[in-house]
Amino acid sequence: MDRRLADRRRAGARGKKSGRCDFAPCLCDNVLRPLVFSDRLAGSGPSLPLQTVTNPRHLQIVANVIAPFLGDRAAVLAGRLIDHFGGLNGALAQEPGTIYDPDLAEACRLLRAARALFVSSAQERLQGADVRSDDRDVVEYLQLSIGSARHEQLHVIYADHCGQYLRDEIIAHGAGRRVRISARTLFHHALNLGANRLLLSHNHPSGRCEPSEDDTATTERLRSVADYLEIEVIDHLIVTSSQAFSMRAGRLL
Repeated sequence: MDRRLADRRRAGARGKKSGRCDFAPCLCDNVLRPLVFSDRLAGSGPSLPLQTVTNPRHLQIVANVIAPFLGDRAAVLAGRLIDHFGGLNGALAQEPGTIYDPDLAEACRLLRAARALFVSSAQERLQGADVRSDDRDVVEYLQLSIGSARHEQLHVIYADHCGQYLRDEIIAHGAGRRVRISARTLFHHALNLGANRLLLSHNHPSGRCEPSEDDTATTERLRSVADYLEIEVIDHLIVTSSQAFSMRAGRLL
């Protein structure tokens, strides 16, 4: 690491500890001010009753997952769970502790446990791999991790100078359809890991992954700080449970 980059990275670490900004003055606003990603389609249009058609395949999958624990009740509970929450994604997005019906809560808990197993398996496939936004394993992992979440979340995958996976984490949890992120927190984590590259992603609870103006502006602000630290932003993906939008492929990064 050359002296200039080392000085910049030490400045970033000092700023985190001291509560002041030691970056170049033109970057201080981007570093210190909370930044926002938002789902521009959230809440647009009138609120209408959810109309769904139960997918028989989803019904069978849920029944098979919970059958070893709930026995003969599995098929009925699977149908109730999907009908009550409007589909498989709706059921996966629920917190079992918020469900008053004890049978539905137990079925939801088992379903989420099964999903956690799949998420862990998907994460395992990233170990030692090149981090690329067009990699199917990366996209599927992000969709499993945050695609069905009811609130926006910002996820970061850290990579080394060769682009290989180091670690990943959900770095910010939003309230409703927006999430606030501190650039200082994000880059403090990156510097501590010795990361040279980042892949950003966040979800849109609306189910539509078109970027909002907040998404575009905030991504640009984060990229400007990353450039100063000589950290590459590989891409910023907006994901749902079934779709993904690449801001780099869309020429927004």
